[in-house]
Amino acid sequence: MNIKIFACMAWCSGLFFNTNAQAPKGRTSDTFSIGIFYGPTQDLANDEQFRWIKEANVDFIQFIGDKALDFNKNVDTAQQRNLAILDLAARNGIRYFVRDPRVRGSEQDIATMVKAYKHHPGVAGYFIVDEPGKDDLEWPAKAYKTILKYDPGHIPSVNLFPSPVYPDYEENYVEAWIKAVGKENLKLLSFDHYPLLVNGSFGGAYFKNLDLIRRAGLRHGIKTSMYPQSMGIINAYRRPDSSELRYSAYTALAYGIKNLVWFTYNTPVRQPVERFMNAIIDSMGNKTDLYTPFQNLNASLKQVGKTIGQLDAIEVYHSDKSDGTEGLTVPESFSGNQWMKRNVSLLHILRIPKPNNHL
Repeated sequence: MNIKIFACMAWCSGLFFNTNAQAPKGRTSDTFSIGIFYGPTQDLANDEQFRWIKEANVDFIQFIGDKALDFNKNVDTAQQRNLAILDLAARNGIRYFVRDPRVRGSEQDIATMVKAYKHHPGVAGYFIVDEPGKDDLEWPAKAYKTILKYDPGHIPSVNLFPSPVYPDYEENYVEAWIKAVGKENLKLLSFDHYPLLVNGSFGGAYFKNLDLIRRAGLRHGIKTSMYPQSMGIINAYRRPDSSELRYSAYTALAYGIKNLVWFTYNTPVRQPVERFMNAIIDSMGNKTDLYTPFQNLNASLKQVGKTIGQLDAIEVYHSDKSDGTEGLTVPESFSGNQWMKRNVSLLHILRIPKPNNHL
């Protein structure tokens, strides 16, 4: 039988059993992983830096800094760079998403690209694009399916915009992307949303965005992924402290996210527009005050992830109507409603699947 559990993630203790929650149509993957977006730049790509990534309890690097944009220009240069990074990653027990300009080419270009990397022990997958526009989904969807044709064992990486970008976000962006790739092909449904703003406020729609992606993932049986905020940008986002790192990670887990990609780990340099504050590692390659909290948090997340990976968040409720939680509050009909409203900030319902019942 399926057991539904009301679990209060990080904000309260105790378990509450319920048998009335509606089970999702499908079930997502049972693996939990932690990655980073924007790893060491070319001049910092060495064993010490990659060892620090491993020691920070990180599983993979999704994107690496590139001051010369070599990854986007010459194929030979990109392949040489990628293979060197893959060697570093494999040697230090982590994995890397290769970035190669052939991903935008013909089927033969992509087949040749995949052949160059697929057997390397450091490969996590293939970076396609970050935040494609809703009118520009055709080519990354085609690249995604072509990569899987030649390497079904690794992950093509495409990350979606957050919900405030498009008024018709769910139907004509998220669902359009799933349809373009095919739910049977999509290994991760990924998005970013950075709510910690420079003026001290909390960005709107953060929780609604998490809920929308949670529901889409369950509806189609797709594992979900998001980017907790670990950076600040001058005049845009504030630099999080250790408590805010923890808040970002655990709110994601409460919504059923099973793949966290911290944005960013290294501090981006020479950006054309944004000016980044120090992240986990500063622009010179030194550990900042966030490194140890980040390391310890990831260790805790991996322990929780052993259980979370086997569960799906079928419903999520909040006890009040704070920014972005309108419509996500505890229903009046819910048993123990008044106690929950007084004592719980965030509540989610988990489903333990039947043995050997993946979908």
